[in-house]
Amino acid sequence: MINKEIILYWAERLESGDYKQVKGRLRNGNLFDCLGVLCDLGQNGRWDGNYYISALGGSGHGTILPNNIRNYVGLSTTDQGILMGMNDNGKTFKQIAAWLRRRFL
Repeated sequence: MINKEIILYWAERLESGDYKQVKGRLRNGNLFDCLGVLCDLGQNGRWDGNYYISALGGSGHGTILPNNIRNYVGLSTTDQGILMGMNDNGKTFKQIAAWLRRRFL
């Protein structure tokens, strides 16, 4: 089930202008892709350089969401793939936020 509260907060953060966008990975220094912004919002793990380490353990993630975050938000692997494609094919954070609102809210 989709966690609408998290989706709304994520969309707002994407629209805020506080994050600069990168392609191809969750994070590169101070640049984030749309999924990296989602990781950065929560307290379900921590950043180790450019890799996100889930609070549940396991290896670092550099390009995809850790399963615990994806499941908490309620995103399918298909949704994750769509979001990755949108980000890496030049959609802005504002365009991605609009898609999140249309799709889930």
